[in-house]
Order: sequence, then structure tokens, then C-alpha cells
Amino acid sequence: MKWDPKYQLEEIKRRLTDRLEELAEGLLGPPAPESRRKREWEWNSTGGASLVVRGPKRGAFYHHTDGKGGGPLDLIMYALGCGIADAIRWAKSWLGMSDGGTPPPPLDAAALQERQRQRKAEDARATASEQQRIGRARTLWRFAKPVDGAVAEIYLTRTRAIPAPQLGWPQEAIRFHPDSCALVVAMTNEEGELRAVQRVYLTPDGTKISKETAKQRRLPGAKQTTGVMASANVRLPGAEDGPLLIAEGPETALSVWRATGHETWAALGGVAKVAPPLGRPVVICADDDAPGAPAAQKLRDALEGWAEEGCEVAVATPWAEPRGDKSDFNDVIQQGGVEAVRQRIAGAQPVVCTPALPHYPRPRLSGQRAGGKLRRTVRGFFDRVERRLEARDWINEEAERLEPEVKAGIIERHKAKLLLVGTPADEAEEAATAKAEKTTAKAARQRARRAARARFGRQAVGAPPRLQIAGSASLGKTSAIINEILMRPALWTRHI
Repeated sequence: MKWDPKYQLEEIKRRLTDRLEELAEGLLGPPAPESRRKREWEWNSTGGASLVVRGPKRGAFYHHTDGKGGGPLDLIMYALGCGIADAIRWAKSWLGMSDGGTPPPPLDAAALQERQRQRKAEDARATASEQQRIGRARTLWRFAKPVDGAVAEIYLTRTRAIPAPQLGWPQEAIRFHPDSCALVVAMTNEEGELRAVQRVYLTPDGTKISKETAKQRRLPGAKQTTGVMASANVRLPGAEDGPLLIAEGPETALSVWRATGHETWAALGGVAKVAPPLGRPVVICADDDAPGAPAAQKLRDALEGWAEEGCEVAVATPWAEPRGDKSDFNDVIQQGGVEAVRQRIAGAQPVVCTPALPHYPRPRLSGQRAGGKLRRTVRGFFDRVERRLEARDWINEEAERLEPEVKAGIIERHKAKLLLVGTPADEAEEAATAKAEKTTAKAARQRARRAARARFGRQAVGAPPRLQIAGSASLGKTSAIINEILMRPALWTRHI
């Protein structure tokens, strides 16, 4: 079927955007490791190319060195060194849309090899730099001491009004660094590997140092992060079958953790950058930012995205009536104690997705053109269905492949925690193995789903695709759906 040229370019862009991650990695290779979990992928750590893969600007491409950007077609032009006409021909062939079997323009093999060589060299430099920073963080952590009885405990209990836990402060997450007189918090990834630490510099009487003192000591501020923050959070322990609380700063996270006993993450890079686990209730313990503040807008966008992905998310705010003064749950615990924090978290409001508007509202087109647009809309819907099924199959295989590695990691981490509190080695081994038997399958699947988000895109892994059509009487809706199913034998035996 020959399409109306007026709509063909938009259809090409839409299909390229649907397969954005596959397109980008095929042309540019893997993005920088630290950017893969972000909304924007990056190539060339010195400021090369970037591509937005999540959010409303998905598909936006920019090449910083050349100062040029645009959308997926601009990505193709950059990668292949061609013009717009050749980029469109190449895209149509790659998408299986070529008219009359027109082949894509030939690739400049030498140029592609050189770009690949440069990207590998840049990735190697970035990885080496990353490992150096992580190494410095681990050295700082290794020389840190327990918080109990140190200046850091005075800071937490007196200055921040967080009651000392009966069983002591969690050494796997917070410590005291005597050489720099700082509270130190550990940021680990989902495998339990320490990736970064943040130091909160303190005075001998247990208060945070002033800006003037930081300047005199040639410090960047009262807080300093060392290491690689991407994909890492401060993880305070709690029951894994309960809700997960996520807050922004370490003091805020410690406040809600101490008040509830639930597992709590401190997202020091911003709550909006966290990838919360699926299949578990999550409560975002938000700061009281002004409604129009950039941080508030980023959080709203992230909440909508998490809900679309199927996360069970709720939001707790510090006060019944918003103040917009950037206060947080540590302010709550200082004013009302742990019970006030518990009450606010108990009243967390679930996030509900905004109801989808019709994908295809009543057209103001002729019958022939409206029918063509409807067929393209139906085709795009089934493209997304196939992409989702492909992602689901990949997740099942990847989770099965990951299980031995995940199980070994769970045993190692849980055993280390038990040994730290004095549990005999044989008992620690037995308890860690029992825990791994219960949690490995779920943890492996969560890791596989996160990897699938980067590989297939959020749409393919999140909520099932939906198509709502209004005002389409006599435009061939039923026949369009039947034709698409007949053209896709892979769907005939699948549960959609």
C-alpha cells in the first residue's frame, strides 16, 4: 500500500522513536555506562552525542561538538555522515518500509570503523576514570568508624533530632570518618557494590560546618560526594516484604527510616532519577518544594512514568497543607517527633495515571484520508504489541540466566551483614542461603526488567499498550485490525 507522502515522514519518525534504543546502539554502539540508566544516553565523555530515551522529549538528539541536533533522522545523518534524503531512505529500509525494495545508501565503512574506534577509546578512558573515583570512595569507607558514640551521633541525635536506634546505627550504610570529622553514607547499587560515598562535614560539637568554614578548608561545601552516583543509593535496612521508602537527603532518609523501620533509600542525586523496584509498594517521601520548582516538576514527571511502568507508588508529604519552603521529613521529626513522621507516611496518597485521551479523535479529513490514518494508527499499535512480547520473552530468558549470579550475590551480602553483627559463620551461611532461596527469582526478574527498559524502551516494558478510537464509524476499523493480525503470524498463538 502506498502511503500519503504528507504522513509518511511522521510515520517514519514515530517508528524510529519506538525502536530508539535499538537504532542508537546499532549506529553508535553502547552509550557511556554511567548514562545508561539515565533519561539521556551519552556517547563520548568529553561532550559528544546525547540522546533522550525517556520522558516527553524521547528521541531528541544532540551532537555537542558540532552544535547540531534534532530527532532520530538527525541521529542517522550524524552516524552515517549523510544528508536527509539518504537518511530517510536508510530509515525506511531499516524499518522494512522501503518502496519497491530500494536499498539503503551505502555506508562509509572506514568512517564507521574510525568512529567505533574513537568511541571505544573514549569508553575506556571513562571507565578508567570511573574506577579511580570508586576506588577513592571505597578507601574512605574502609577507614570510617561506627557512628555510635562519635561526633556523627551527636549530629544525628541532637542537631537533627533523630533518636538513636535500639540496635545501633546501620554500619553497612552510615559511618563516621574521624580524619575529616564527617558523617559518611555509602551509596551502593542493586548488587550491593559500593559506588560512592557522601561526607557531611561536622564541627567538634556536632553541627554541620558553615560555608565560610568550608571555603577556609578548601572544600566544595558542607557536603562532598566521592565516586560514581549513577544507579546507586544509600540503602537503610528493613523488611523486604514491606514498603520501600525513598527520600532525597541522608538526614531525611534516616528520619523516615527511624520512624517506621521500613527499608529506606536516600537518593542523593534526586528522587526523580531513581528506578524503583516493580512488584513492591513504594512511598516517595517528598520534600515540600514549591509547585513550580524544577525539582517538583521532575518528580511529577517521574511519578507519572513509574505509574505507567506498573510501579505501585504513593507520595507522602511533610505537612497536611503545602508550604513550598523546601522543608522535609527531618523538619517534621524535629517539630513533632517520630510519631508525626509515621502519621504523614501512613497518609501517603497513591499515584494514579492520568486517563488516556483517545489516540485517534474524530477526524476532520476526507473518508479516504481518515481511513488511511486510522490504518496507520492500528499498525503502530500492533508494532508496540510485538515489541512488548519480544521484551517479555527476553526478560524471561535474561532472568533465568541471571539467577545463579543473583543468588550468589544475595548469599554473599546477607552473610556479610550477619557476620558483622556477630552471627556464627555456619549459622550465617545457612540463613543467607535460605534468604536467597526465597528472593532470588524475584530479584533476578527485577534486574532483567531494568535491563529490558534500556534495551527495548520504557513503553515495551511498562503497562500494556492501549488503543482507544473514537468517532471512527465506517472507516474500516475492524478490517484494519483483522488485516494486521493476519499479517503477524507470531501473534496467532500468543496471549495478548
